[in-house]
Amino acid sequence: MEGLSQALESIHTQIWIPMPGKATRANVAHCDLKPNNILVDKTLVGKEKLKITDFGHCFISFASDDGNSGPMTTHGHPRYAPPETSASTDEWEGDHSHDIGVLNYDVWSLACIMVEVLVYVFDIKELNQDKTPIAQFQEAIQSSRLENRFYDKTKSPKRCVDETLTQIENFVLADETHRKYRASVITLLRGMFNRNPRRRPSSSQVAERLQGIRADFDKTYNCDELAVLVNKYEPKGDGFDEKHELAWKFGIDSAIGFVRM
Repeated sequence: MEGLSQALESIHTQIWIPMPGKATRANVAHCDLKPNNILVDKTLVGKEKLKITDFGHCFISFASDDGNSGPMTTHGHPRYAPPETSASTDEWEGDHSHDIGVLNYDVWSLACIMVEVLVYVFDIKELNQDKTPIAQFQEAIQSSRLENRFYDKTKSPKRCVDETLTQIENFVLADETHRKYRASVITLLRGMFNRNPRRRPSSSQVAERLQGIRADFDKTYNCDELAVLVNKYEPKGDGFDEKHELAWKFGIDSAIGFVRM
């Protein structure tokens, strides 16, 4: 999901259109992000890549100082579409650019996909053992009011979605590192599910946050106490100098430099 968020960030912020005189950055929203539009490139074994495809519903506007652009008139699969696709045109009026809300259409869709991936990965089982967890989750989405959508009549995530996020966050694993990782991801997802598109994190913020969550996890997972402290010390530069050499001093619960001993 980290790589997928980076790909989405590239689509949103790094597409430049050749124009007379200078290149102009285009704001591009996919508007139909769903599992069927995410392909796996297996050209290099062990280095598979996810690729976002099918831009048939995409929204494109050119970046401008005043942020003006036409209203969004197209959207993709309703299952992964955000609540603003059924909102009145003036519901999200404010001082922010219209393009921010359009781009964050994809952030909601990405959150939906991430939840489905987590349901599959954590294999959360309900009472009905005849169906897989993902099948049960999809059935709950389909059978509840506003069928086949992740949001309810209040334009907030459905109860089954919220309960699933809580189940994932509380999934029993022994170590604290995994617990903190899950909690951070769930907090991010709840923000991505904000009913107001302008209050959702941008794709850039999602990518940055996922990178940070993984970095924090890597520092503490499967490490002994000293390794954790060394990782948290984070000396600057490519190597250690006399100010950054680490020492372990008994009775002090931290990694310190030799110059401080």
